Amino acid sequence: MKAYEVFTTHTLEMGTKYDFFIFAPHAWDSPDWIPFIQETLVKKDFSPSLLHDYIKHEADLWSRELSLWIFETIKSLNPDLKLLLIIWEVPRAFCDLNRIPERAIPSIVKREFWSDINNNAMQEIENLLSQAHYWLHVHTMNSRDNVIGWNFSCEVSESDVRNFLNNGYSGAQRNDNILTQHANGKYHSFEHLDNIFVKNWNAKNILLDRDVAYKFENHFSATHLVAKIPSSLIEVTKWNLATSQTKDTIDASKIVLDEGKIQSYQDLISQSIVEFFSSKNKECF
Repeated sequence: MKAYEVFTTHTLEMGTKYDFFIFAPHAWDSPDWIPFIQETLVKKDFSPSLLHDYIKHEADLWSRELSLWIFETIKSLNPDLKLLLIIWEVPRAFCDLNRIPERAIPSIVKREFWSDINNNAMQEIENLLSQAHYWLHVHTMNSRDNVIGWNFSCEVSESDVRNFLNNGYSGAQRNDNILTQHANGKYHSFEHLDNIFVKNWNAKNILLDRDVAYKFENHFSATHLVAKIPSSLIEVTKWNLATSQTKDTIDASKIVLDEGKIQSYQDLISQSIVEFFSSKNKECF
């Protein structure tokens, strides 16, 4: 199976790096992985349609489309910038690339197969990371808090999975979220770029919380990666990208993308990045 797609605007010359790296680690919602998932299931009585719904529900839906549009927009706004975009194609539902392996892989699958995928993926991400000066982690998230303690384990039935899809994320409503703070209380991400995002979200009257959905913790891979290269991490709620008819749906696999809304976010994020590179504050370069 293909692990990721790579998009670039320039071929790097010796000794140079990309100006900006856009990373969508949880974008994949295709059924292509289902045969492999079924092969590695400990208990094999889950239908392909249920597995696909679960993959879609757990994926960062539309982070793929959003990242691609951001990449193309920045390329058109500032063609001199050397850009790198990586869209990871491993389903988050069975291998969460923002978790350490112990937390990344549900116990319903044979962990050794997925641990190899996780370890190889993280090594490749680290190699790609070394080729960029700055980067942005693009995530989308379910629009309410999870109210069901959930572990996709061998004891779970199809009806349990359906109940989780229909009721799991039915808690308090979430806003878009930018991660800035480590759980230890220290500012962890790239403050200069973070502040541009916050300013521009406010200008559009879109609520952008800081560190409300979660904070950087040691068991998140992003915590380690952000410490290596100046980075920002944004979570856009799926409801803010959904059609008005489907935006309140708890089961995210049933939500439909509103292309006008995703274009608004594409413009918002792209212009923020271009603003960062045109900033007169040279201290961060």
